[in-house]
Amino acid sequence: MEKQRTLNWWVKRIGKITSSNFYKLTKCGKGTTFSKTAETYLMEILGERLSSLPKSFPKTRAVQWGIDNEPLAKLEYEKETGLVVESVGSIPNESYPDDVSGSPDGLVGSEGMIEIKCPNTDTHLNTVIYNKIKPEYEWQIYFNLWNTDRLWCDFVSYDPRIDGKGKIYIQRIYRNPDKDKIISHICENAIEILKIRMEQVAKRDTWSVNKYKLEQYLIENGEIEIKLDLEG
Repeated sequence: MEKQRTLNWWVKRIGKITSSNFYKLTKCGKGTTFSKTAETYLMEILGERLSSLPKSFPKTRAVQWGIDNEPLAKLEYEKETGLVVESVGSIPNESYPDDVSGSPDGLVGSEGMIEIKCPNTDTHLNTVIYNKIKPEYEWQIYFNLWNTDRLWCDFVSYDPRIDGKGKIYIQRIYRNPDKDKIISHICENAIEILKIRMEQVAKRDTWSVNKYKLEQYLIENGEIEIKLDLEG
């Protein structure tokens, strides 16, 4: 299966509503369809469509820590559950392939998936003790379940700095028909707004990613490596 953070992964998510950012669209404004947070996110998506470039690379220490430890979290999850995790890239939505995409941290069997977080120790312990997941993570999970048409997701919080079994927390979340309806409705409204904005700015409602431009940008920012032709 396709890996994440590759050129093809970026191509499939540029200019689309994604699972990790969907929660921004769930915030309601006063007397309007979307809040200022949601409107800002829609502008970011529009900018990606018009430029073929991602908004930014938030490579903070915390983000890099999560990237580095996610493979260890998968191994620990497989050890704890006896299940096998299949890596996956960005999955376009079947109904809205040009507008919506999600990247689960792994698929499990034919019905499941996982979502992994490797937070700081305080946040991890808070999740373990109070058995509560952040709302933005819940929306990310429900979005990916809706997008992949799967039945359940194991939310995983992992901190290798903790000794013993407390280093990993697993909570299973099942697909919710009511959440499906909300997600579909929000995506439909957002897609319509994006089409209108494209017509206003670019005088067209279609778009495509300039793959070469994106690739050069990703290389310059250290997101992907240069592929050398060793056959010549």
